[in-house]
Amino acid sequence: MLPFRDTLRGWLLRRLPAVGRQRLTQQRIYLLPTPFGALLLLVAAAVWVGALNYGVSLAYALAFWVLALVCVSILMGFRQLHGLVIACEGWAPAFAGDTVGFQLRLTAPDTRLRRLQVHVIGSSTPVGGACELRGGMNAELTLAVPAERRGRLPLPPFEVCTEMPFGLVRAFAYVRLAETALVYPRPVPDTGRGRRQSGEEGATVRFLPGNDDFAFLADYQPGDPLRRVAWRHWARRGSLVTKRFDSPVAQGVVRLDWADYPQGMDAESRLSRLTWRVLECERRSETYLLRLPGMTILPGREGSLRALALYGGPSA
Repeated sequence: MLPFRDTLRGWLLRRLPAVGRQRLTQQRIYLLPTPFGALLLLVAAAVWVGALNYGVSLAYALAFWVLALVCVSILMGFRQLHGLVIACEGWAPAFAGDTVGFQLRLTAPDTRLRRLQVHVIGSSTPVGGACELRGGMNAELTLAVPAERRGRLPLPPFEVCTEMPFGLVRAFAYVRLAETALVYPRPVPDTGRGRRQSGEEGATVRFLPGNDDFAFLADYQPGDPLRRVAWRHWARRGSLVTKRFDSPVAQGVVRLDWADYPQGMDAESRLSRLTWRVLECERRSETYLLRLPGMTILPGREGSLRALALYGGPSA
């Protein structure tokens, strides 16, 4: 891309606000000739100059016919994007080093056939795809954005463009949606270190679900294991409660502790190993407790991975 186009694009992106959903209007749509369209305009200009010199009526007709075709392409290209509503319907969490799939929904206000392309701006690898809106139906498109590091990953600005119908004019718009995904630490196998039971010295847990004698029923809290939910009670009375047990420390609960690793190990290495251990406990259906500096996370895949992803950054 030419330097002046990079400068122009950067200026436009700095003025672009992040919104929940974007409706494309005349203020957001830009039009430029394609290389083929620019070449055709040069040919038309040359034909027109020849017609002036030699007074050839057919040359005049050809030159003005080409110019009219370009004008029609401008109008039809603009109508391809005008009124289009773009929103992000969600995303699937991923691990660092993978890709996060942002689900885009494109909605047209009419039944006009629209063929569009969507590309992420500034990505080192091509990210995007094509879609077609026909008969007033919505179109869904997934943008697979690379997740290089853990934490929050905002949906990068992207471009919606088309060269319909003749390939002479390129209509495009820049879109920035206020959507943020969550990227978990990349799991690193850690098979032989830091596996403790919560019944050992120094481990205290309040009302962790265990295998001891039943004590009482308590209101369900997010993160409680589903296997401890009293489903019969829910069927009879319609309230969701969880079984609690006598022991303040339940034998057989695996403790995943930040302090399991040497002091010289960096934070990202610890988080990656703890992530792997959380996944292993989930795979084996083991009850576990995750302890990070200043916080203790009760068992639960989503809550544990979220805490690992956001550790050291803004709170959830």
